[in-house]
Amino acid sequence: MVKKCELLIQNAAVMTDYQTIRKGMDVAVGDGKILAVFPHGEEEWEGKETLSGKDRVFMPGLIDSHMHTGQQLLKGLVLDARPIIWTRVMLPFESTLTPERMKLSAELAALEMIRCGTTGFVESGSYFMEEAAAVYLESGLRGRLSCSTMDEDGLPESIAMDAKEAVRRADRLYEDWNGAGNLKVYYSLRALNSCSDQLVRLTAEHAEERGAILHIRGKWTGSCAGKGCVPMNIWKRWECCPAGSWEPTASSCPTGKKSWCGTEESWSATVRSATAAKRCRRRQSSWKWGSFPASAQTERPMPGWICGTR
Repeated sequence: MVKKCELLIQNAAVMTDYQTIRKGMDVAVGDGKILAVFPHGEEEWEGKETLSGKDRVFMPGLIDSHMHTGQQLLKGLVLDARPIIWTRVMLPFESTLTPERMKLSAELAALEMIRCGTTGFVESGSYFMEEAAAVYLESGLRGRLSCSTMDEDGLPESIAMDAKEAVRRADRLYEDWNGAGNLKVYYSLRALNSCSDQLVRLTAEHAEERGAILHIRGKWTGSCAGKGCVPMNIWKRWECCPAGSWEPTASSCPTGKKSWCGTEESWSATVRSATAAKRCRRRQSSWKWGSFPASAQTERPMPGWICGTR
């Protein structure tokens, strides 16, 4: 008996798990779900649409676990630029963003992700996120959104805010967009060294009240590379986040190895209380110039990660 489906992909290579690719496979799809995967011709399926999978790989969508919509138009302009580009390039550029430019940036980001097989992403903090959210909703991408929250003195006037205003913006984004389509909203502390204790406390409290995830992002210097000084080990030792709450971001390791390397790494974690969030901020300040505790240096580096979102 011939079975019916909406889409039939024939004779493709199929990734069945992260270590296995099977060639010469057919894939039946219907109602937005994979109905069957089987060796080519072994089952009889008829699709409303049939595609040849020759020289193609059918695999789970990739996930970009750390991106900034507001920096999309900077791509190619600051690669390997020295000295530090945060205050010299990125902040001045972001201070010129408008709702129209943010919409354009989100459209570019969505187009690039879809074209390259990325179906999910974590937005780690940008401005005018309502405009970006509307674009991502229409795209169908699975997104985790957060707005840029920093209240340190000296920021460009157009993006300067105090702690209460930063949290109000996060509340508004959460209320308007959390659960819309494939989108969820995270509360965020974009850069701990740019957030006051008041902002850390208020953000953690508002996230906890709503049962939302609090996304914290920071940097670490790899001065004790090879000694096991990975962020997760340190956070666990200082009890800044509970077991199972660690969410690594994409590594910047130039070697391409599946391990933490000795250059600057990006990391993020989730915390579930204002006390823990404040403790994390205090701890980060002691990481500068490689001042990791000797006890942490004895631990072995963590294995590589397959990026994922909740």
